[in-house]
Amino acid sequence: MKKIVILGCSPAGIAAIEEIRAKDSSSEITLFGYDGYYPYDQKMFTQLIVKDITFDQVFCKPKNFFTKNKVKVILDKKITRINFKRNKIFTEDKTQIDYDELIMTESPEYKFPDIKGTNKEGVLRAKSLKDVHQLLNNLPFTDTIVIQSNQLFGFQLAMALAKVNKEVIFVSPQQYNLAETLDMETAQSLTEFMKQEKIRVISGQHIEEILGDSDVKAVRLKSGKVLACQMALFDHLKNNLRVLSDAILKVDDKVSVNEQFRANVNNVFALMDVAQGEKDAMDAQEQGRCVGTVITGDALEQTQNLSEIHLVQDNIESPANEAENFSLSKSE
Repeated sequence: MKKIVILGCSPAGIAAIEEIRAKDSSSEITLFGYDGYYPYDQKMFTQLIVKDITFDQVFCKPKNFFTKNKVKVILDKKITRINFKRNKIFTEDKTQIDYDELIMTESPEYKFPDIKGTNKEGVLRAKSLKDVHQLLNNLPFTDTIVIQSNQLFGFQLAMALAKVNKEVIFVSPQQYNLAETLDMETAQSLTEFMKQEKIRVISGQHIEEILGDSDVKAVRLKSGKVLACQMALFDHLKNNLRVLSDAILKVDDKVSVNEQFRANVNNVFALMDVAQGEKDAMDAQEQGRCVGTVITGDALEQTQNLSEIHLVQDNIESPANEAENFSLSKSE
């Protein structure tokens, strides 16, 4: 009987569980959540901010999903080290967790940019449910929020916060906003959406220092300009993979994987932002299903015309359409 451990609370882990349990009812599955929450969908955060959904609706599955699928969930421990040769995970309280197969769906820790003041209250990682929960708690006492981003998620977050009547300043380290992940025409279109919603957009700059005593009072940009605010959000942080430091695992900023998301250590898989490899065409659920299929020993089904499938999905819910959704009247 295998012992399968899934690290992280990504939807990819849910897909892996479903794929494994469809063919294997006996293996032990343990899910290890880093920030104290069951697996959740980051794409739902903007709906949560504008109160289109409740907090419970952010989660991928109800808690009884894990009971029905015989998944042990660990939310209250911090990993300090993984021994990939002995197949052991060590936690801060000296607990040892054995595994035969290890699936990493997100980084154990993240690093804020190397700037002063990131330890202050009000500096948040926008893709963490723990931090979004704090954002929601502090929102009634917050007037101005600075978001540093060059990604679609940051745009969506800015639009949502503008809709709940917050002053939003969108700081892009790139000269052309959102051009890092989108084509130029779409990027320019979304930038115009932000301006129409009275979001202040600053291009070609980055935050160099966060000012204040214990709480955020302002940010200083590279240009020297100071922007008063009570909150600073970052939607893209570097992985901190120090707990994965092991001589036999090939890892730099990310874990090197093959087309089946397998690392150079045969029983270790890395997905999503943890993985370095050919994975960009697959979403979280597809990656999880792929790994679940590999672990259960079934032949990996090849997805034909994957790019066309994603094109259809993009047409159904394109960035421009999402922008229009967030451009609703603030009086509604």
